Amino acid sequence: MRLDSVFSEAARNVAARTSRPVVSLILFIALIGGLALFDVTAINGVLAKNAAFTSSGASTTTLTATGQVGGMACDNLANAPRVRAAGAVADTQPLVFSSLPSSPVPTKRASPGFLALLPHEVDTSQTGIFVSHDLAVTLSVTTGDSVDTKNGPVRVEGVYDYPDDGRAPGLGYAAIFIEPVTASTMFDACWMDAPYPAEDTRSLIWTSVETIGQAAKPTLGQLNSTMGVSFDAISAFNSRPSESFPWVALLLGSVVGFVPVRFRRLELASALHSRIPKAGLTLQVMLENLFWLIPAVLVVSGASLFLSQTALESDFISIASAGFRIVGLGSIGVLLGSIVGVLVTRERDLFKYFKER
Repeated sequence: MRLDSVFSEAARNVAARTSRPVVSLILFIALIGGLALFDVTAINGVLAKNAAFTSSGASTTTLTATGQVGGMACDNLANAPRVRAAGAVADTQPLVFSSLPSSPVPTKRASPGFLALLPHEVDTSQTGIFVSHDLAVTLSVTTGDSVDTKNGPVRVEGVYDYPDDGRAPGLGYAAIFIEPVTASTMFDACWMDAPYPAEDTRSLIWTSVETIGQAAKPTLGQLNSTMGVSFDAISAFNSRPSESFPWVALLLGSVVGFVPVRFRRLELASALHSRIPKAGLTLQVMLENLFWLIPAVLVVSGASLFLSQTALESDFISIASAGFRIVGLGSIGVLLGSIVGVLVTRERDLFKYFKER
């Protein structure tokens, strides 16, 4: 059987709908597409919960030890595995702004790593203070502006966000000075954000404490406890209901590929009886499936990409690839199922198929 004959016969069967391309396309989009979109949505949900947990400060561990926290040691925690950011902070003399002479503003001094814990805007060309969003509104200033204080004008190097969403008070209406640190620069607290902590990750924060005589015992806390103590995104991802969907897609794809071929067993057995080689017949059936499978894959993949766009840019590829994995295994299942359908069709059963029709 010549290759051009295989192509032409496959095209005729698709045009005549002998191979049931429309039904197969609809089934693939409904079954495999449903699995892919469900999994993409489930992964989006896990990532959204993790983003909400992290952005609220719930993943940030705080250790308070007045005058005992080494700024350099605390900042260095950011280099540890699974730690996103770390920094030290301490109270300092309140600032008195000229526009608020009777209302001293709570002021902090912090290590360079501290600002990575707070969403903020920064003007790297300036050196000065960071103010909270609420304070910036009160002072009518923004990044890069100069503001008068009792001790003279200072530049607003940046504006940071600190919502009133349950996180520990103290920075919602405040100013922060960033100061260089050395091994002897001490602070009152160390904050460490570990979105995907291992069992011993949080204990690393204790390494920032310097033992000083009979000082008060350090206390461990959570920046925001309103969303629970922890959220294990890795465990939630691995235990999601759709985790096994790629293999379900392979099975369903095999059924979608096998059943239409099995319905044509009389036609295929007749072709074998006419001395058409089984290899040529198998290739023909695969080509018939590709006529509808390629458009179906494009539709489902496009829908998966569309849903993946709701995720963070850094998560887009991982979410989209989860949908593609289901589509890919579903497609492989279709082709394998159709091949098996041809292979189990035997010429010697022609009359049996004829009686069963």
